[in-house]
Amino acid sequence: MWEIEDIKEACNRIERNTVYGAFECCQQFFSSIMSNEDILRLRGLSEKRCLTWDALYEAWIAAFFDRIPSADENTLAKILGTRTKKEALAIEYFDESNSLPLYHELENRSFREILPYINTHYKLSLKRLKEKYEYNPRFEETVTSAFKAKMKKLEKKRSATPPDSEILRQTLQEDIFAKIRSWAALIEYVTLLVPNDTGSIHDTDDLYDALMALQNLRHREKNKFPVSRITTCSLCWRVVDLFMAKKKNSARCHVHLYEKVAGTPARKKAYERALKITSRLRLAHSSRSRLLAALIRFFPYEEKLIQVRLNLWNWWEHEPPQSICPATGTQDFPDEFWLALPHVAEFLRQQACPLDSINAIVETMMPLDSGADAQTVADYNQWIAAWTKDIRYFLPVFAHAETWLAIYKELYPSLPVDM
Repeated sequence: MWEIEDIKEACNRIERNTVYGAFECCQQFFSSIMSNEDILRLRGLSEKRCLTWDALYEAWIAAFFDRIPSADENTLAKILGTRTKKEALAIEYFDESNSLPLYHELENRSFREILPYINTHYKLSLKRLKEKYEYNPRFEETVTSAFKAKMKKLEKKRSATPPDSEILRQTLQEDIFAKIRSWAALIEYVTLLVPNDTGSIHDTDDLYDALMALQNLRHREKNKFPVSRITTCSLCWRVVDLFMAKKKNSARCHVHLYEKVAGTPARKKAYERALKITSRLRLAHSSRSRLLAALIRFFPYEEKLIQVRLNLWNWWEHEPPQSICPATGTQDFPDEFWLALPHVAEFLRQQACPLDSINAIVETMMPLDSGADAQTVADYNQWIAAWTKDIRYFLPVFAHAETWLAIYKELYPSLPVDM
């Protein structure tokens, strides 16, 4: 029988490791408790890079079918259970399963460990970089200056020089993108990459999705308590009074109330329809993320739009409105913007909302229940004012609503949207 210290060490290592690292460093310990059949199965999954926390957790629980676990063994079970829950949340985020192995490679790694992993398996795409920065004179000037400096160094060495394209890639990798110190910068960097191996099953979209899932999980743990009286409806994108709900994750707007509350009629049919949409929405995280990335390109790029770029859909619940930096330029919507949001545009037109009025758009998309108390109304008005100052911070709501309305149209083509 293993000593208590060994179990505690196993707990410590599992908490600090990826699923592959946890199994590798604790394999001998697991062998003393799990069946040989389970160990061989888990080892096979690990060698194929298909091991999951769910498989590890189930094998641990199965090992105690004929005896009661000790307190420390229960602690380890809770740790495995927590990692399994996080894994399940990450799976909900992915459209396809290819991102899960990447999630397992990167989970629990520090920021300094993630970047070298990415640089080992991915490289800069000059085509993607040109598409993203061709209208950014300052960036082009910086790259040109660094490129000329590197050319001079190579000329002094008087050795065979690589092609200009390779020198440019080295310049970007070593001089422009060498000092990435934030998640925001890392996400921007990833959008410019392609796999080193053309036959790799892990393309850049898989990497992007894995990083988004990790960042969203970290954001959930960091921001557990909202700073505002308003939250997001658990069944759509609209706002709802947080204190009208028994639990934050079950808050429902006036459109999707199941029960009759304070004179408000029950909306059982709307609730049931929204429930089906929410079930489908769990499988559309990645497409929603890509839509948001497309919408951001219609507006000036600024480093301060961290939450928007990281796709933290409800970040505004945990940030004060004063954290928004107003847009410095115009906030006009080009025709192409609404072409990217056909269902939202139709939804707004049905309510006679002008597509050139930011204030009207925000209030139509995020209506507050008329029964809200004074404090909730005050919080709501603060956010309306903040979003109106800079509509870019409202883009996650647009992306969420477009995805939701598209699913509604698919499921209920003959029914108008519940309002």
